Amino acid sequence: MIQFIYIASESTTSIGLNIDVDILPDKSQFLAIYPNPIYFGDAPILKVDISTTVMPQIKIYNMLGAEVVNVTISSLNQGRHDISLKYILSPKMASGMYVMDLILDNKIFSRKFTFIK
Repeated sequence: MIQFIYIASESTTSIGLNIDVDILPDKSQFLAIYPNPIYFGDAPILKVDISTTVMPQIKIYNMLGAEVVNVTISSLNQGRHDISLKYILSPKMASGMYVMDLILDNKIFSRKFTFIK
Protein backbone atom coordinates (compact mmCIF):
# COMPACT_ATOMS: atom_id res chain seq x y z
CA MET A 1 0.00 0.00 0.00
CA ILE A 2 1.39 3.34 -1.03
CA GLN A 3 -0.14 6.39 0.58
CA PHE A 4 0.07 9.86 -1.03
CA ILE A 5 -0.87 12.92 0.97
CA TYR A 6 -1.37 16.34 -0.62
CA ILE A 7 -1.45 19.18 1.86
CA ALA A 8 -2.73 22.57 0.76
CA SER A 9 -3.33 25.66 2.82
CA GLU A 10 -7.08 24.99 3.10
CA SER A 11 -7.50 21.23 2.55
CA THR A 12 -5.72 17.88 2.72
CA THR A 13 -6.24 15.07 0.25
CA SER A 14 -5.12 11.48 0.79
CA ILE A 15 -4.94 8.91 -1.99
CA GLY A 16 -4.30 5.19 -1.35
CA LEU A 17 -2.87 2.89 -4.02
CA ASN A 18 -2.64 -0.91 -3.80
CA ILE A 19 -0.04 -2.63 -5.96
CA ASP A 20 0.06 -6.42 -6.39
CA VAL A 21 3.32 -7.85 -7.66
CA ASP A 22 3.65 -11.45 -8.86
CA ILE A 23 7.08 -13.00 -8.54
CA LEU A 24 7.99 -14.85 -11.74
CA PRO A 25 11.29 -16.62 -11.13
CA ASP A 26 13.83 -17.02 -13.91
CA LYS A 27 15.15 -20.31 -12.47
CA SER A 28 13.68 -23.17 -10.46
CA GLN A 29 14.74 -23.38 -6.80
CA PHE A 30 13.96 -25.48 -3.73
CA LEU A 31 13.63 -22.75 -1.10
CA ALA A 32 12.68 -24.58 2.11
CA ILE A 33 11.00 -27.42 3.96
CA TYR A 34 8.88 -25.94 6.74
CA PRO A 35 8.78 -26.79 9.57
CA ASN A 36 11.95 -28.78 10.06
CA PRO A 37 11.88 -30.94 12.11
CA ILE A 38 8.52 -32.28 10.97
CA TYR A 39 6.36 -33.74 13.74
CA PHE A 40 3.76 -36.39 12.92
CA GLY A 41 0.45 -34.57 12.44
CA ASP A 42 2.08 -31.33 11.25
CA ALA A 43 1.14 -29.83 7.89
CA PRO A 44 4.62 -29.40 6.41
CA ILE A 45 5.19 -27.59 3.13
CA LEU A 46 7.87 -27.24 0.48
CA LYS A 47 8.43 -23.71 -0.73
CA VAL A 48 9.64 -23.72 -4.35
CA ASP A 49 10.17 -21.31 -7.22
CA ILE A 50 9.31 -22.75 -10.63
CA SER A 51 10.58 -21.14 -13.83
CA THR A 52 8.41 -23.08 -16.33
CA THR A 53 5.36 -25.33 -16.15
CA VAL A 54 6.55 -28.62 -14.66
CA MET A 55 5.34 -31.81 -12.95
CA PRO A 56 7.52 -31.96 -9.79
CA GLN A 57 8.67 -35.35 -8.55
CA ILE A 58 9.48 -35.95 -4.88
CA LYS A 59 11.65 -38.82 -3.67
CA ILE A 60 12.43 -39.42 -0.01
CA TYR A 61 15.24 -41.67 1.21
CA ASN A 62 16.11 -42.91 4.69
CA MET A 63 19.70 -42.70 5.94
CA LEU A 64 20.39 -46.24 4.64
CA GLY A 65 19.60 -45.02 1.12
CA ALA A 66 16.30 -46.90 0.80
CA GLU A 67 13.60 -45.02 -1.11
CA VAL A 68 10.52 -44.62 1.12
CA VAL A 69 8.46 -42.17 -1.01
CA ASN A 70 8.28 -41.57 -4.77
CA VAL A 71 5.46 -39.32 -6.02
CA THR A 72 4.82 -37.06 -8.99
CA ILE A 73 2.71 -33.97 -8.38
CA SER A 74 0.25 -32.53 -10.89
CA SER A 75 1.48 -29.79 -13.18
CA LEU A 76 2.48 -26.47 -11.59
CA ASN A 77 2.81 -23.17 -13.49
CA GLN A 78 5.62 -20.65 -13.27
CA GLY A 79 5.79 -18.85 -9.93
CA ARG A 80 6.30 -19.43 -6.21
CA HIS A 81 4.43 -22.42 -4.77
CA ASP A 82 3.83 -24.07 -1.41
CA ILE A 83 3.55 -27.83 -1.88
CA SER A 84 1.84 -29.65 0.99
CA LEU A 85 3.66 -32.74 2.27
CA LYS A 86 0.80 -33.79 4.55
CA TYR A 87 -0.43 -36.53 2.22
CA ILE A 88 2.97 -37.32 0.69
CA LEU A 89 4.79 -38.41 3.85
CA SER A 90 4.22 -42.08 4.51
CA PRO A 91 2.58 -43.04 7.83
CA LYS A 92 4.99 -45.99 7.82
CA MET A 93 7.99 -43.66 8.15
CA ALA A 94 9.89 -44.06 11.41
CA SER A 95 11.33 -41.15 13.36
CA GLY A 96 14.70 -40.11 12.00
CA MET A 97 16.67 -38.19 9.39
CA TYR A 98 15.67 -38.33 5.72
CA VAL A 99 16.88 -36.88 2.43
CA MET A 100 14.33 -35.40 0.04
CA ASP A 101 15.03 -35.05 -3.67
CA LEU A 102 12.82 -32.59 -5.55
CA ILE A 103 13.10 -32.97 -9.31
CA LEU A 104 12.23 -29.83 -11.33
CA ASP A 105 13.19 -29.16 -14.95
CA ASN A 106 15.51 -32.21 -14.97
CA LYS A 107 17.41 -30.74 -11.99
CA ILE A 108 17.60 -32.52 -8.65
CA PHE A 109 17.46 -30.43 -5.47
CA SER A 110 18.24 -32.30 -2.22
CA ARG A 111 17.49 -31.33 1.37
CA LYS A 112 17.74 -33.16 4.68
CA PHE A 113 14.90 -33.13 7.16
CA THR A 114 14.02 -34.76 10.46
CA PHE A 115 10.73 -36.62 10.98
CA ILE A 116 9.50 -37.19 14.54
CA LYS A 117 6.55 -39.42 15.44
